[in-house]
Amino acid sequence: MLIKRASSAVSLTIILLMVSIFPFAGPTNCGKIVFHSDRDGNFEIYVINADGSNQRNLTNNPAHDVNPAWSSDGTKIAFESNRDRNDGIYVMNADGSNVQRLTRNPAGGGHPAWSPDGTKIAFISNKDGNPEIYTMDVDGSNVQRLTYDPALDMEPAWSPDGGKIAFVRRIDDNEDIFVMNADGSGQVNLTNNPALDARPVWSPDGEKIAFHTLRDGNYEIYVISADGSNQKNLTSHPLRDLFPAWSPDGGKIAFVSNRDKYSFYFLIYIMNADGSNQMKINDVPVPGARPEWCCLLPPIEEPSPRGGLLLIVVIIILAALLIIIFTKQRKTAF
Repeated sequence: MLIKRASSAVSLTIILLMVSIFPFAGPTNCGKIVFHSDRDGNFEIYVINADGSNQRNLTNNPAHDVNPAWSSDGTKIAFESNRDRNDGIYVMNADGSNVQRLTRNPAGGGHPAWSPDGTKIAFISNKDGNPEIYTMDVDGSNVQRLTYDPALDMEPAWSPDGGKIAFVRRIDDNEDIFVMNADGSGQVNLTNNPALDARPVWSPDGEKIAFHTLRDGNYEIYVISADGSNQKNLTSHPLRDLFPAWSPDGGKIAFVSNRDKYSFYFLIYIMNADGSNQMKINDVPVPGARPEWCCLLPPIEEPSPRGGLLLIVVIIILAALLIIIFTKQRKTAF
């Protein structure tokens, strides 16, 4: 009986050590891309694997369902819909089930964006007479207004640490990328360019922001440092490239382009984060698609050599203890 108890204790200790030293992978939806498309006659929310396989319609509703956004843990998707006669923010499970409306104001809302900790959703609304950026809790309560500007503010995007929000401000028919603190303070123009700059998305490490722009005469995907410096064209293609979305590990960027056979319709492409190796992942045109890659979680750390050495030392000590107990048990028996 003593040996069995000792063996159980050793096994349990080893398992607990392995769990603490070797973390488990994140949610199963990481690596999937959500987007909207009217391929079935009206705009619906779809999900697709990053290799182009397993495309599925999640909403299947006669209304207009657009602008999907993953929750940080990959279990839910927020989106914009007019299914209740005015635009509003809705949320559903990642498989399309359990759809719930979050906004109740007749002015509606759009462009939802989840906070990294999963507790808030940023969105735009003109409920106070002008498109501004707001936040709310994930159940639709505690609505807070962040921007107070006569210009149009839209397309909020949280930084990975939740401390800042990038957004687009339209002034005199031009759009620039701004960034502010998560409480609305400290608003700074990052791009400050006479051409249109829109659709900001943070890299998972928070060091860069990708966006699309008209500054080269046609839509291209650019990337800048989080302080607005080091602006670089990633796509450099004569046709339109729009709506960038970072992969969870920051190594790739998805976007849409009409460069392949279609003048109006777009296909989803993926490229390396430096702009190299641009390749399409689907052959079904997706007009107006706005892809978003699940999900911006902190990368899983590799086991450190120190952690592996600690595990080996503990196993040796526990094994020696088990041998001592077994030896004493045999002596007692004789």
